[in-house]
Amino acid sequence: MTLESILLRKLAEARSGRAGQGRLSLDDPNKRGTLVLDLEVCDTLGCRLREIQILRREPLADLASAARRYADRVTGLLEALTVHEIDIGRQVALLRSDTPAARGEAVAYYEILLTPSELKLCRWEGSRNASGRKQVSFALTNEALVKLVEDLLN
Repeated sequence: MTLESILLRKLAEARSGRAGQGRLSLDDPNKRGTLVLDLEVCDTLGCRLREIQILRREPLADLASAARRYADRVTGLLEALTVHEIDIGRQVALLRSDTPAARGEAVAYYEILLTPSELKLCRWEGSRNASGRKQVSFALTNEALVKLVEDLLN
């Protein structure tokens, strides 16, 4: 089975139980890692997600190069990603939306926290006039989610 078919089957199973809420976990059939989706709600067209997590089987050899590849490759989100920071000493890279979405005083952006063995993608919202931010869910169609997951696993 392909990752796409497994993911679409798991999403269909999620829809049938607890209104599509909760954590969905699956192993990549190509043995690149484990995908964990934190679902807020899932329906026949798509999902609202709180977080996407990839646990890699083989650690990334070059974190800086991998961060740049993700910034170039991940195209299924509302905003393009850019490398925001790379801390080689701590082995952490941070990618964020190149141009955050603005609605009045609110701004929203995607963020990827990348380590050699793990990737976490989430969306944040903050205000132009106040400090602080809060994590918010984001929506993707099932097809966009499959493409995004493939981009994140490669």
